[in-house]
Amino acid sequence: PGDVLAADIYVDRQLIMTKGSPITEKAIDLLKRKRVHFVSIYYNEQPTVLTDLGLSALKTEQATPTENFTFNFASATEENFQAFDFYSILAELDIEIRYGQMLKNENNIDYLRTLLDAILSNDVYSNYLMRLKKWDYHSYIHSIDVFIIGTLFARHLNLQNIEQLATSYLLHDIGKLKIPREILSKPGRLTIQEFEEMKTHTIQGEAIFKQIGLADFSYIAKSHHERRNGEGYPESTPTAFTAELELLQIIDVYSATTMKRTYRDAMRAADAFSLLYRDEEQFNDSLLTLFVDFIGIYPENSIVLL
Repeated sequence: PGDVLAADIYVDRQLIMTKGSPITEKAIDLLKRKRVHFVSIYYNEQPTVLTDLGLSALKTEQATPTENFTFNFASATEENFQAFDFYSILAELDIEIRYGQMLKNENNIDYLRTLLDAILSNDVYSNYLMRLKKWDYHSYIHSIDVFIIGTLFARHLNLQNIEQLATSYLLHDIGKLKIPREILSKPGRLTIQEFEEMKTHTIQGEAIFKQIGLADFSYIAKSHHERRNGEGYPESTPTAFTAELELLQIIDVYSATTMKRTYRDAMRAADAFSLLYRDEEQFNDSLLTLFVDFIGIYPENSIVLL
């Protein structure tokens, strides 16, 4: 209380507080309710951005080096690393554009954060995810993205074993730890030989799943690039796909196409849906329709051009 905002605060594109407003106890309560976790305040007449929910600050040269900002709008108690990382990733994933109506409900955010904390309380899972983060950051962000979308969609469909399923979605690309960095981050089309090596991440992932106690879900890592019409890899013969796998096959494509890469811009959600429908013979068409409705980029009463 007493600090002054150095930048406007918007929630769902609505102005909540304006630059220059004093932060009062009432304002802090409002920010908590609106799930605002990052603010910019004036410090020595220069704006200072609070990051990581207040655990660190990008200080100006005028700031006193020994002074720390520790206030956390999200909670009055100390959160763990996964919670801070999770909120930072939500900001990075452009959820306002790509997630449609999914995270408009605050309960969904709380549910995901709690579930992620539970999963990463397992040192083995946490270690593998952090190794992936260091090995290939894009694969790490994509994995979090698939975890968020896949978990909420699976919950929406009332699928069973949600925690194990969510863990499988989070680690579905873990086999990429066995793929050379120069292939994963290549800014352009892969050669035939490079693509053949890339495809082995599914088999590598299956093996890792069996090593870390996820044998029952190892098919998730192995078959998320297989397709109903026999295309895809590593198997070209269509097998009996489960709803859990077919859900992932759709979301994996949606996530990959709507995220920006160094060599291409992100595809709009509507264009990603068009791409999925163009290739709908590869997917479960009933699940695809349910998924488009679930994302809800066109809320009820929207005006659209057909």
